[in-house]
Amino acid sequence: MERLYQSAERWLQTLISILKILVQSSWRFRRLPLANADKCFLVMNGPSLNKILNDAPSRDFLKRQTLWCANHFAASALYGEFRPAHYIFMDPLFWEYSEEDFFRLEELGVEASHPEVKKAFQRCGETLRAIREQTDWPLVLYVPYRAKNAPYFQRIAGTNPNVSVAYYNTTKLEGIEVVCRSLFRQGLGSPSLANVLAAAIFNGINAGFRTLYLLGADHNWVQNVHVGDDNLLYLRDEHYYDDRAKQTARPVAAVVGGKIVYTGMLSIFESHYRLFRTYQRLQAYAEWQGCKIYNLSDPSLIDTFPRQSFREVMNA
Repeated sequence: MERLYQSAERWLQTLISILKILVQSSWRFRRLPLANADKCFLVMNGPSLNKILNDAPSRDFLKRQTLWCANHFAASALYGEFRPAHYIFMDPLFWEYSEEDFFRLEELGVEASHPEVKKAFQRCGETLRAIREQTDWPLVLYVPYRAKNAPYFQRIAGTNPNVSVAYYNTTKLEGIEVVCRSLFRQGLGSPSLANVLAAAIFNGINAGFRTLYLLGADHNWVQNVHVGDDNLLYLRDEHYYDDRAKQTARPVAAVVGGKIVYTGMLSIFESHYRLFRTYQRLQAYAEWQGCKIYNLSDPSLIDTFPRQSFREVMNA
């Protein structure tokens, strides 16, 4: 009886997923640009990336590879040096405000009282500005379909013809896995893409890369979170470009209706449970598509993907 109930539940989830596609997904933007190489390095912004950047042979090797970067990489001095072919956003903060808005939050009535929160907003503006002004090579910028009306992405092709925008559907699909995978492959939906690494992996698989290497995917947040005297949850969100001596923890928050809404510990653990479940689905989907994923990040708390060292890959 229990197996019958589980089967009926999966069929119901599948039906709901198909209905969600009809309402939320775009059929026009479901096809991504195809990969022009067999392998791609997904360069995330964790501090472990410094091990490669501080080693001259490793750094030179990485610059010759097909790179896929994310979030604030463009705001660093490395952007023009490494010239990634692919770039991706997943955080709504990048399209809920315009490039200029990030530097005049008070005028817009956006509450950003904590200095570290304000700094995070301004870094978004610096990232968008760098992509627009500095990109003098072909770049595909991947953005969720729901961000298609954001002014920045609508006008970027006109202000910088080197940048082309590829929209991807993020309609979350559950149910019978073989049906979901077929819909994933068509670009009509996705697993729950809880962070930018999951989004990069999913789109990298669909772009046709045969091997994906993960760099800077430390996921060391467990070691860097604490509750302050004000009962707010604080996170020292470490990146390769941070000066660790000057870095301070900032409240974990999101922008809702122009207001800062602070996040609690329960929400953090729930979101990371969903994230690691997504990694498992992505690994299974990659195997189904004939794509191999290797985690080269050292250290990293991700145990879903097989490990390799960067030196092994470089010397292969």
